Amino acid sequence: MFLFNPVSRIRYSAAMLPACIAMLTIFTGSALAVVSPTVTTLTLLPANPVVGNPVLLTASVTTAGANITSNGLVSFYDNPANTLNPSINSLIGTVEVNGAAKARLRFVPGVGPHQLIAVFQPTTTLSGSSSNLASPVAFTIAGKKTYVTASKLTAASSAGFYGLLDILTFYGSPAPNGKLTLTDTTNGTVSKAIPVVATTQGFAPTVSSSSGSTHAVGVQISATGDFNEDGVPDLAVSNLFDGNVGILIGNGNGTFQPAVTYTTSAGPYGIGVGDFNGDGHQDLAVTNVGAGTVSILTGDGTGVFTAQTPVAVGYQPYEITVGDFNNDGALDLAVTNFGANNTTPGQIVVLLNNGRGGFPVAKQVVTPVGLDPIALVTGNFGVDGNLGLVVANSYEGSVGLLLGNGDGSFQPQVVYSTNTGSQTQGNNGSIPYAAAVGDFNNDGFPDVVVATLNSSSVTILQNTGAGTFTVQPPIATDLNPISVAAFNADGSGNASIAVATYGANTIDILTNDGSGTFPASSLTSIPSTPGAAGVYYGLTIADLNGDGKPDIATTNFNGTGFGIQLGTQTVAAFTTVKGTFTGTLEADYIPAAGDAYQKTASSVTLPAASATKKK
Repeated sequence: MFLFNPVSRIRYSAAMLPACIAMLTIFTGSALAVVSPTVTTLTLLPANPVVGNPVLLTASVTTAGANITSNGLVSFYDNPANTLNPSINSLIGTVEVNGAAKARLRFVPGVGPHQLIAVFQPTTTLSGSSSNLASPVAFTIAGKKTYVTASKLTAASSAGFYGLLDILTFYGSPAPNGKLTLTDTTNGTVSKAIPVVATTQGFAPTVSSSSGSTHAVGVQISATGDFNEDGVPDLAVSNLFDGNVGILIGNGNGTFQPAVTYTTSAGPYGIGVGDFNGDGHQDLAVTNVGAGTVSILTGDGTGVFTAQTPVAVGYQPYEITVGDFNNDGALDLAVTNFGANNTTPGQIVVLLNNGRGGFPVAKQVVTPVGLDPIALVTGNFGVDGNLGLVVANSYEGSVGLLLGNGDGSFQPQVVYSTNTGSQTQGNNGSIPYAAAVGDFNNDGFPDVVVATLNSSSVTILQNTGAGTFTVQPPIATDLNPISVAAFNADGSGNASIAVATYGANTIDILTNDGSGTFPASSLTSIPSTPGAAGVYYGLTIADLNGDGKPDIATTNFNGTGFGIQLGTQTVAAFTTVKGTFTGTLEADYIPAAGDAYQKTASSVTLPAASATKKK
């Protein structure tokens, strides 16, 4: 699955909403506004999905038997552990309700069982509601022999024996159930078929693609969305020194069409994805560090974008996040602004949507934060259902929590230190640089993981459920983690962590055991592919080839493109050959009936080995 907008603000028993909220009133200014109950229904097309094909989810929202007429947002969840309080870990995407009171989302479901629910998020005039929780939309995707299998056979001689090792790599999420057969192509079968059972989750070597940049450096941030509405994830990539963003339409197999670039303003950096004008198509919001603006690019649903007049926001806007901060049912924007120097506090600027995709400067809400704020994420960090913000104050070595008031404004930040260096401030201390939201201990409350430069660790801020965080001990990574994402790495439903490290040029995978702890043994470090241009910088995660496994897209800071690493399963099969032997051995993976993988083969030629007694 992939996340269009990782926002979770559900903090109520959805099954009880219609009865409990019918008479609810809320205070707005000097008058009481009645909150009307809603009903949300979810439908699926086609009714019987097949592997590799997109499905269309449609949520319809009514009140008093009639379509709602105001803005609203619907979040779609796949296999939530708790349907009454679905976790951000199971979020597919958040979509704005269109003029026909419907929210639509296409995605390609992976192999295996699925249970889908749709949740209409409450606004100042409408209650929240969920689709039928007692009977979610349910289906199972059966695998077929379309997923790629790779094989690499090697041999090593020792004391009269050949040790044979065949590495099988499966590009898919289902468990393989075939067998590996080793055959002497000259003299007959060497060994019986070996069952393929144990698997290790991993990622394939990086395959590089162009982002449309013409400069040797400066490919910064990427974001995923379904820009041409075919259910296949696409990519948007910011090209810092080109003054544009590259749009890459996904082919559904992990590859992309050539980038089409759209001009922004000077220094594009952060990218936000959402339907800002309520037409049912995804749009882009891009921060321009050099120009002090945000560019809005409206999508038409075919993968084509039209640039609107940039919106002035202040000094050096870096990161951007998307959410409904004033509870009017329209997606707003929040950006981080650097201070003019290391002694001037930075700002968070909230751009409130006028309901039609416009962001008037007069409606901006400015909140002061710490020095040099850069990373910014949003989530329901409090207890009132209002979206809050977490900002990385990079020069101070701290993270600020700002709880939302529900009207677009925020409470003053509460500061948490993430500094693991000897200095408390500046470039000699650890620098919080990137953040991501996930429910790491599966308690239903969104936590935040922070990547810190000048260190070899990431830090989790664990949500107490009371509008505060507790800072957990640092989790070891390779040197200088610069980007971070939360994702379901192994199909367990637990939020694991992916980290791009600038100092070691690796992708680190930290596997969660479900309790929010990450022992040292959970770290898997994936080095960059030899010969690949650039150093890892930003990363985003989505199922790019529709096999049900998460894949990684990474930008290359001093390269001209980005890399794709497809999620895989790996099996290592061993056997031995005794005695003097010369010839060619072939390893064949033979799929079983109903297997999801293709047959594959590899071979190795063995020189003669002297027959001696085994030691």
